[in-house]
Amino acid sequence: MVLCYRMLFVFSAAVQDTWIAQTARLGYATPRLALRSLGGLTANLTLQVWQRANDLHVAAQARNNEGPLRFLAPVFAHAGRDLAIAMTAGSTLLALAVAMS
Repeated sequence: MVLCYRMLFVFSAAVQDTWIAQTARLGYATPRLALRSLGGLTANLTLQVWQRANDLHVAAQARNNEGPLRFLAPVFAHAGRDLAIAMTAGSTLLALAVAMS
């Protein structure tokens, strides 16, 4: 499920990057060019998604599909201190807003 979710964002980024590049080259200036650019976008994305899916499949096979995917837990060294500073700053701003009104 995580890999499918990730692929959606990779696909979205690829669509946006390709569309921006085509727009910068006036690929959507006329209806004829727009249709041609849309065809190129579709063909390019089909190949990119196919190759990335294949790469993910090869990576999964290289691990022999053993066990779940493991991710490193984020470490926040100064979480307590940062939370205290944020709460103090927020309380100060609220107090100033009440005092000003």
